[in-house]
Amino acid sequence: MKAVRFLPPDFHPQEELTLAGVELSVLGIDDLKPDYEAVMESAAALTNLFHEGDNWPLGLTERANLIDLAWHEKEFARGGSYAWGLRRPAAATGYGQGPPRYLGSAYVYPDPDGVAVAHAVHWIRAGEDDPVLCANFKTAWEQWVRGWPMDSVRFSP
Repeated sequence: MKAVRFLPPDFHPQEELTLAGVELSVLGIDDLKPDYEAVMESAAALTNLFHEGDNWPLGLTERANLIDLAWHEKEFARGGSYAWGLRRPAAATGYGQGPPRYLGSAYVYPDPDGVAVAHAVHWIRAGEDDPVLCANFKTAWEQWVRGWPMDSVRFSP
């Protein structure tokens, strides 16, 4: 099955990049444990994130999250939508060595409301205690996506 691309066929966003000290990489099944943990920690803040009346992640199981992650990975490869996991490098967490801290996710997909070509959404886990990092990432994220080859983009939150 061929993807329905919403961006020019020769445009392929980066799979890995760093914006304002936050590392982005394609969101997929390898992110299951840290993603599920961050989603559950942030559940109250994530309700209505994608659209009004959306109760995600209410009732989300780890298995259902795995299915979502597999879909994101496949859609990125097909060009139907794009999703990245967000991480703060270990050195930036103050803990030195070890795994990076999983912060949340960022998405760009066809705007379901038809207001714009794309809807860009990101969320950072509720337990993140660095408001400067969050604000700087939001600014860098929006600037990066605005540089894509499309006429319009709608951002939330």
